[in-house]
Amino acid sequence: MNHISDRYILRDSTSAIYTVFNRLSNSLIFCGALARTRRRFGGYVSVTNLSGSLLLCCAIGDFSVEKRADYIAFSQEKAVRLAANASHSLSSQSREPDLMKFGGAVKGENIIVSFSGCPEEVDELISVLVLRELDELTREKAKELLALSGNSYAETVTL
Repeated sequence: MNHISDRYILRDSTSAIYTVFNRLSNSLIFCGALARTRRRFGGYVSVTNLSGSLLLCCAIGDFSVEKRADYIAFSQEKAVRLAANASHSLSSQSREPDLMKFGGAVKGENIIVSFSGCPEEVDELISVLVLRELDELTREKAKELLALSGNSYAETVTL
């Protein structure tokens, strides 16, 4: 990518991340489902190109400061691992919890979005919704990916 398109991706990605968080925060069904996990709603989102080179990493929402380094590392690891697995669309396809490799990254047409800070399925849902907001995934593809992973939160939001 050239420098101009990188800036365009960064601006649009930041806007999409905040739009998705506001939408999810206002969804009573989603918040009820998340509340049952007794988790806060926040963490780190990473955006990479399809080769896994980091374009953006930022914090959003409410999370424990003690978890900051873990959330940053996990969000980046998920994206890089997904980039390394060309045939995969989700980092959950190569998850190995015993090795601290989790789901939560999703491949779009031009970028990978990865989130860490919530339960894996929520991380994945946030990534899908950010990619939808950026028109990096069609509604049909988003549904297909969430079905592939068996994401139980998929029914709590409109794609």
